Amino acid sequence: SNMAPGFTISVGSTTFLTSEALYQAMRFPGRPDVQEMIIEQGSPMTAKMKSKKFRREDSHPQWDSIRVAVMHWCLELKLAQNWTIFGELLRSTEPLQIVEHSSRDCFWGAVPHGDFLKGSNVLGRLLMSLRDSANLSGAPPDTVHPPGVALRLLGQSVPTWLAAPSSPSGAKRI
Repeated sequence: SNMAPGFTISVGSTTFLTSEALYQAMRFPGRPDVQEMIIEQGSPMTAKMKSKKFRREDSHPQWDSIRVAVMHWCLELKLAQNWTIFGELLRSTEPLQIVEHSSRDCFWGAVPHGDFLKGSNVLGRLLMSLRDSANLSGAPPDTVHPPGVALRLLGQSVPTWLAAPSSPSGAKRI
């Protein structure tokens, strides 16, 4: 889940407690104050809830068309920077389908519908794509490029993430 704790992600010199917090912050490139508020939250659900009141007026102008690319980038960073643990979790799901079970979000997840789950399951599909495309038995990637959209974090362009040369686990480089 995007809400899973214990997988911090660094972008430049900023550390996010979860991929959900990173995703929510990227929604507001023109509002560094909102991004800071999201970053400061101790839980991913609180970060998400705090962002709600800003969505209508302050979201990235093309958010609906870029949100999947942004989520994919967040997940790539999560894997690159948490290679051993997150990579093992992804490996352990092979060859199963990954489904984001949700009580109401049928875009990112799937919701109960009788005896079945129904929805687009975009987050589950992104995780399966990442699992299938990453060489999880090899070394972590040494570079993660931001998505090809205009994103800003705390007033700065989002940098390419580069693994620290001496870190096999994929720690950040500023």
